Amino acid sequence: MPRPRPLALLDPGASLVVVHGPAGAGKTLLLASWARAGVPADRAVLWLDAEAAGPDPWSAVLDEVAGAGLLADGAADAARAAVRRGGRAVAAEVVRALRAMSGPALLVLDGYEAISSARVDDDLVEVLAGTDLLHVAISTRSAQDRLLAAAALRLDVAAVGPDELRLDDAEVADVLVRAGQDPGAAHRVREAGDGLGLLVRTVALAAAAGTVDLRTASRPVLVEVAARGVLAALERDPGDEAYLAAARRVAVAATVPPALADALAGDGGAALLARLERDGLGAWEEPAAVPGGSPGAASPELRLTPVVRAALRADLERAEPGAVDGLLREVVRWGLDAGRYYPAVHAAAETGDVDLVTTVVMRVWGAGQRASAEDTIRVLERLPRTAVAARPPLALLLALLHNTRAEHRARALEWFAVAAGGAVLHLPRATTAERAVLRAAESVAMRLLGRGGRARTAALAAAEHLAATPPGTDATVDGLRALLHRQLGTSLLTAGDVERGLEVAAGGLAHERTGTLGAFTAQALAAGFLAVQGDVAGARAATAAAAAVEPPRRPETAYRRSPLDLARVHLALEDGDPAAAVALLDGLADELRTNEFWPAFAEARATADLLLGQAVAGEEALASALPRGRRAPTTAYWRARLAASRAVLALAAGQPERGLELLEPVRGPHAAARVARGRLLLSVGRRDEARALLAAPDLPDEGPRLRAARRFLLAAATAPGAGARGAAGPDGGGADAPARADAHRAVASRALREACAVVAAGGSRTGWLLVSPAERAALAGLGAPDAATADVLAGLAGLPAPVPDAAPGAGLTERELVVLRELAGDAGLAEVAARLHVSHNTVKSQARTAYRKLGVRSRADAVARLRELGLL
Repeated sequence: MPRPRPLALLDPGASLVVVHGPAGAGKTLLLASWARAGVPADRAVLWLDAEAAGPDPWSAVLDEVAGAGLLADGAADAARAAVRRGGRAVAAEVVRALRAMSGPALLVLDGYEAISSARVDDDLVEVLAGTDLLHVAISTRSAQDRLLAAAALRLDVAAVGPDELRLDDAEVADVLVRAGQDPGAAHRVREAGDGLGLLVRTVALAAAAGTVDLRTASRPVLVEVAARGVLAALERDPGDEAYLAAARRVAVAATVPPALADALAGDGGAALLARLERDGLGAWEEPAAVPGGSPGAASPELRLTPVVRAALRADLERAEPGAVDGLLREVVRWGLDAGRYYPAVHAAAETGDVDLVTTVVMRVWGAGQRASAEDTIRVLERLPRTAVAARPPLALLLALLHNTRAEHRARALEWFAVAAGGAVLHLPRATTAERAVLRAAESVAMRLLGRGGRARTAALAAAEHLAATPPGTDATVDGLRALLHRQLGTSLLTAGDVERGLEVAAGGLAHERTGTLGAFTAQALAAGFLAVQGDVAGARAATAAAAAVEPPRRPETAYRRSPLDLARVHLALEDGDPAAAVALLDGLADELRTNEFWPAFAEARATADLLLGQAVAGEEALASALPRGRRAPTTAYWRARLAASRAVLALAAGQPERGLELLEPVRGPHAAARVARGRLLLSVGRRDEARALLAAPDLPDEGPRLRAARRFLLAAATAPGAGARGAAGPDGGGADAPARADAHRAVASRALREACAVVAAGGSRTGWLLVSPAERAALAGLGAPDAATADVLAGLAGLPAPVPDAAPGAGLTERELVVLRELAGDAGLAEVAARLHVSHNTVKSQARTAYRKLGVRSRADAVARLRELGLL
């Protein structure tokens, strides 16, 4: 078949032509075609089998030239004698003889890899540089980097490599047509045979013989058919049975370093791999460094081409079916000893031994290697689903693997549910160590399903069991200990038990190797949630530590990296750069659609919107993200925090009553909801309620951000002259008004000092955003603050004041708002009373009071006013 594409690369003017490719690539046929049609007519073509010529090929070369009548009798005698003696004079004598040639010639050295050496390469370059009459073309299965480097300095060189030798789709289609087959299968056939001419021809002939149907055959079937061509090429030399047997045994692994080759095929593994590479059956590659792996694990390894490996594996199954399981287990042993866990995972999966797979996979994720989760997912999903489901730790790991990729998170939820169900089933008969893993599986599953309370309960139980299982007492727990700490800490963090969550997550660092992906994940988790809490100083330190070992930005590292990105967003806000924070958030949009930490990012975005004066758009965007199904499930703790963010945005947009309504579903003592409700009560003039709420004792896990915000607002609620809507303050009139004013001033001053102390100690400044301009002025009038407080207030002066002084709320009670909403429909007073289980007169009285507060006289006007306030 004509090959115009690679033929065009063969320059007849070049002194040296190198055609390099694996067995079956068509090197010899290409050179034969070129010799017939591409070489000048006055140039004789001489063909020499390099292996037959031997390691000192020059005598055979001179014989070939003389036999073609291009050298006179005796002209090469001195050169032959020099070849027999060896040494430095060989090339010079050969050049002297070849200068006496009667005409030009092209010498083809077919199979040059058989004689290639540093001495032969140097002599070849020396000879070609010394005469213009001889041109040489070589075909070789191995890369001739040294020869090409030496020749490039002195000769004109043309080279054709494996990529140019591979058939393209059009050429494969031509082969299929010549075999009477449908050319529409060309692409699949090319992929199955790696584009190698011999293998494509093998498939085409098999199709022509009716042994395979190209229209319906799967890729594995086509690869199996193509592999017959590989075996045919390997078995041509009957003296190579030992070589072929050894090649079959190393083919159980996709990549093979010399140490593994020794273990699989006996001593001489390095020589075996070198020959496989020389024969074009594979290529050397440098493996990625493995943290904590043995020094030998980083040695170069040979990767067999896929179709070659398929051929050798098929031949192994035929020739030594009983040896396969033992060879695979040898790969597992080598991988675990060398820290090369992924080859071990693949080999374990091929044995079909699920317990062995479980052991290896736990070692992988306990070690926290920097490798793609996709590889392990593919292996585990080849196992029977029932076998994985019967082993909750394995189901948990599979769920965590899926959870690292945004597009896999629906599958992750399925496996988390499987892990949780299995954990509950196995728990009654489990040991303490097993309970640690089972309760952890339950905790993670509940967390990802949005059940924060159950996740927290299971996490606390698992942490107790983990603490009761000292290192060295259970291999499974030892392999997973660092991972369990991270996951249990995350469950506690997302359930609102932040202080304990950070403590548990940090406990895993002692079991991580420096620089691993697991160590980075733990540091990133600390950075993100310290930033969420408003511990700015701690978040900066943790961010720096995590950034020092940050992995590249790839899809499989996005989930692990997301808490670090969260910290960076918060730090940009603290540094007064909301535009940078928004840019970071926009870049994470795809990841956050399914990332479990999306509520924390949404909360940060709400702060950015406050700083940028985009309250209306920000509240709308947050509202659109909250309905179930739009994002990953979230816990009650984060639903409360997001309700607080929405309420503050509604206030900044001039809708305080609506903000209070948004907080209505929040039940229980949530610190963020308490601060937001206190702010809103202040804005609608309910100062006594606000003051009582804000002065209540600290809540657990309030954190520096909310602690400072609550004290700033308490100061605003008690400072004289800080009343909303122009009110004089909280003191009222009467003879004891001055005394009350002094007492309130003292409370306000103390609260302000405490808030500023939190900020000075490295806490968040964003609580100051909740203080309106009039309240800031009133706080400034409290009197000369101490130096530390004055310094903090000076630093806060540049922050915007997104909360308006006089919010246009109506001061409606929750019950009045309910009544008005019922009246917004067509129902009459009696019907509304029945629905609310109160008397007709009660509804009538509440409606009349609401009308007065709204400044209206009719139901229609009340409805219109509610719409203006955003309450309908």
